Amino acid sequence: MQIGTETEQALSWADVDRLSQPETAREDRREIVRRLMARAALMRRENPRETGAAAQLPAPPAADPGEAYDAALRRAIEGTRQTHERLMQEKRNAGRLWHFLESHPAAHRRILIRNDRRFQ
Repeated sequence: MQIGTETEQALSWADVDRLSQPETAREDRREIVRRLMARAALMRRENPRETGAAAQLPAPPAADPGEAYDAALRRAIEGTRQTHERLMQEKRNAGRLWHFLESHPAAHRRILIRNDRRFQ
C-alpha cells in the first residue's frame, strides 16, 4: 500500500507516526485504521487477480466488523507496547554499555561495536 496525500482515504506519514504513539487517542487510532482498511479494500477491488501477500489477506468477518477491528487494534497496541518496552530496556542499558566502551582503546571500540550486537 502506498502512503500519500492524493485522496482523502490515503494515509500520511504523520498518520502512521500517530498510530504508533501510545498517547494517541483511541478514536484517532480507530480513524487511521479505518482509512487504512478502506484503502486496502479499494485496492483489492481494483486488483482482484493480484498475487502475493496482498492477495492472501483474509476477508474481514461479516458477522461483527467492530470485533475484528478491536482485535486488530489490540494486536497493534500490544506490538507497540512490546517495542516501547524493548526501547526502554535499551535506554536502561545504554549507560552501562557506554562505560564498558570507554574502558577500551579507540581501535578496540570499533571492533566491539562492529562485532557485538548490543552496540548495534
